[in-house]
Amino acid sequence: KIENKEFCNLIGEDSITFQSVSNLLHISNMSYSMLDVMEKNFVILEILKKIDSAKLSITGDITKWEIGWEENLNNYKKSHAMLDLIPKYREVSGICRLNDEYIRAESKTLESNVVKILQYYIFNKYFSDVTELYEFGCGTGINLMHASDVLPLMKLNGLDWSKMAIDIITLMSANFNISGNIFDMLYPDYTFKITKDSGFFTCGSMEQLGNRFNNFLDFILLKKPKIIVHLEPILEFYDMNNLSDYLAFKFHKHRGYLDGYYTKLCELEKDGKINILKSHHVKFSGLYHDSLSILAWEII
Repeated sequence: KIENKEFCNLIGEDSITFQSVSNLLHISNMSYSMLDVMEKNFVILEILKKIDSAKLSITGDITKWEIGWEENLNNYKKSHAMLDLIPKYREVSGICRLNDEYIRAESKTLESNVVKILQYYIFNKYFSDVTELYEFGCGTGINLMHASDVLPLMKLNGLDWSKMAIDIITLMSANFNISGNIFDMLYPDYTFKITKDSGFFTCGSMEQLGNRFNNFLDFILLKKPKIIVHLEPILEFYDMNNLSDYLAFKFHKHRGYLDGYYTKLCELEKDGKINILKSHHVKFSGLYHDSLSILAWEII
């Protein structure tokens, strides 16, 4: 099982000091088994086939997101259950990546469980004293639901380029202190008003920007939030002498995911413009790459 000590290693902390994080870790199904040699070889072969497949889509196509979020929207309309906000791509496989190994989860919710617990940690640690929280690329709104669990009095803002995503946020607003707006991170609206001393959050949305992140970074620097935290795949974190990392790197590059952002932040820190509070390779995710690495920073 991924228990307290192993989870601390994943997030780069000596201990968990937030009770809500410890409680959630305790009640969630975090069990898994290791793959034998033949199973591991089969998984590696499937990953290579996936990378070489002509069917593997490249980032930046809004159409597939509208279709995916519409499915979540229709299900949530009927149930108003958090389970129907879990993105479908987190339910594809019971195989995950953990500490450079491939594992078989006892439950197909293992990835979603880790994401939720990780977000509880992030919201507790970095956003407890901001005025409002803005999530860019909010998708189904499930991350903001997690934020509401941790910060029940916080004003939450969901921004996304998908109309279907904002329709979900509008539905949620009947029961949560949340509002939604259309926002394209590739072409940000620099006139969009941000509350002073707010927090900015992204989770798996900046990956869609590839190397076209400069406009959004300019937006962040212009608006001067109190804290910025990303849970994203960070290309620079992979070790090219490690097989698992090398395959993840190949997949990341082939999909056109976020590229060069961490390097740019390091340059800004060197120039005295920002302070990087945490940069940590979280070695857990779905089958193909590590999508949950932590970048936390502030503007000087």
